[in-house]
Amino acid sequence: MTNFILRRLIGSGFSAYLVGGCVRDTLLKRPVTDWDIATSANPEEVERLFDKTVKTGERFGTITVIHDGVPVEVTTYRRDGIYRDNRHPESVAFGASLDEDLQRRDLTINAMAMTESGEIIDPIGGLRDLEFGVIRAVGDPETRFAEDALRMFRAFRFKAQLGFTIERGTRQAILKHTHTAGAISPERIAAELTKTLMSDNPGVVWEVVDAGLLAGYVPKWRTKSDAPFPQTHVASEEPINGRPIATPTDVLSTLPQSHNLRWGVFCVLLGDATIAQKLRLPAKTQKIGFAAVQIAQAGFPQTRAGIKCLLAIHPPDAVKSAAAVGGTSQSVDEILQSGECYKIEHLAISGRDLLDAGIPEGPELGKALQKLLEHVIDHPEENEKAKLLRMLNG
Repeated sequence: MTNFILRRLIGSGFSAYLVGGCVRDTLLKRPVTDWDIATSANPEEVERLFDKTVKTGERFGTITVIHDGVPVEVTTYRRDGIYRDNRHPESVAFGASLDEDLQRRDLTINAMAMTESGEIIDPIGGLRDLEFGVIRAVGDPETRFAEDALRMFRAFRFKAQLGFTIERGTRQAILKHTHTAGAISPERIAAELTKTLMSDNPGVVWEVVDAGLLAGYVPKWRTKSDAPFPQTHVASEEPINGRPIATPTDVLSTLPQSHNLRWGVFCVLLGDATIAQKLRLPAKTQKIGFAAVQIAQAGFPQTRAGIKCLLAIHPPDAVKSAAAVGGTSQSVDEILQSGECYKIEHLAISGRDLLDAGIPEGPELGKALQKLLEHVIDHPEENEKAKLLRMLNG
């Protein structure tokens, strides 16, 4: 698929290489989800060469080529102009070499190129850092992060996804430039945090918090002694602001890779769900976060009946999020899998049955159903129509 695009570009007199994340993931034998090609062809020439294209970033030299239903971003070699907003260059200049194009990228492990035959071009040392598991900025790290603040979040995200270590100079530059994170849109921050939370090392999200990258989104970070909920903490390989990072990884890393569940637990551990709203997460995720924090702060019930009462009024993922922090999530799963009644609609008797039994329509009917539900929550074996009718008449 990508070879077809490379061959057409090269056969038309241009140079072209696979670049960035697809090269990194190929070398790591990880699934490749995004394909990128860098070429000497300008955007207009790319459009002329391929039948199906989309102008996804023409200003920055990017044309997406659709081949066999797969999108491939094809970008002209470029030099970036001055960055004034900590996110985007004010201008770009085409006509750069491949080496110049790689030098403008964020991290060394993302600054390698691959030929059609599989030869690796690595002018910056990405292969070495890939071998030793190091996250390192390309060139001067302070320059890289001053150019684009999102790169700081990406450094932590790749640490979480790959299990790598952030190089000392790169980490120090992040700490120096955290104040520029305000230049990033909430949606882009949410995307990076979600990838971090959904990784095999979700506890890295606490390094993001501790570094100060989420100032304005989360309450002031609490130390181990005054955290709202007791956790098992582990220290990262580098101290932040002179002290080991408190990272309650045990909870997050043992959860299924569920978007709503991991975000719900993150909110509970923060003791505040407003981050979900501020980052404009999906409405369902926001609801789960707020409900989970409310449940946890009220004190998670220790009885099966109490858990069923929560399930009656809150989304299951909210209850499971609060339970995960309290160490009782197994009980919630058991209830959900048991098929036990915890909502009126689970009752073996319906409103029509009650009307037929002489209960008048209106508030009295609702009270009768609620009374039956409360009884069945305490006595699940009683959820049979005949037994409930006898109880009603008794």
